[in-house]
Amino acid sequence: IAVLGSGFNQMYPASNLALSRKIEETGMLLSEFPPDTLPDAPNFPRRNRIISGLSRGVLVAESHAKGGALLTAYLALEQNREVFAVPNRIFDAASGNNKIIQDGTAKLVTSVDDLLIELEGLSSLPPQAKPDIPPPDLNGIEASIYNLLSQDPIHLDEICFRAKLDPSNALVYLLQLEFKGVIRQSAGKMFTTK
Repeated sequence: IAVLGSGFNQMYPASNLALSRKIEETGMLLSEFPPDTLPDAPNFPRRNRIISGLSRGVLVAESHAKGGALLTAYLALEQNREVFAVPNRIFDAASGNNKIIQDGTAKLVTSVDDLLIELEGLSSLPPQAKPDIPPPDLNGIEASIYNLLSQDPIHLDEICFRAKLDPSNALVYLLQLEFKGVIRQSAGKMFTTK
């Protein structure tokens, strides 16, 4: 999806005309402006509001202290979206990233794994239904733990509370369920069914 800061008849920059045709064939061009609206500075913050609204999260790769990327990050916060930033060297002119990491506006990202961990469970796809009957070969405690889980991640502490188990015992049963291939553990002691 490409969101424009101009009308459809005023592609900006003009060198993106071929790219826009390609996007039309396989994706979508989106603009809130009438077709002949020229690209103008006030249009781009409005465009960025749509970009952040369409997104589950915004990653700021590089921004000056008053750059458009930071504006988009603040718009994303207002829309209850996740905000991430790649750190920059402290003497770079584009050190806006460091400011939003330092003040807690953005989460530090050093690899794609950081994004995947944070965005886990936020898929737009509905969770898959779990069969009402637990898989075979589960003992009573394993079955009760399995029945607490779904495609939505649940923390170990919540499992312990609901199953009335202490963490060391719960972890033994959870490990057995992992070995049986019916659940998975993700970062932060979060568990889901497979």
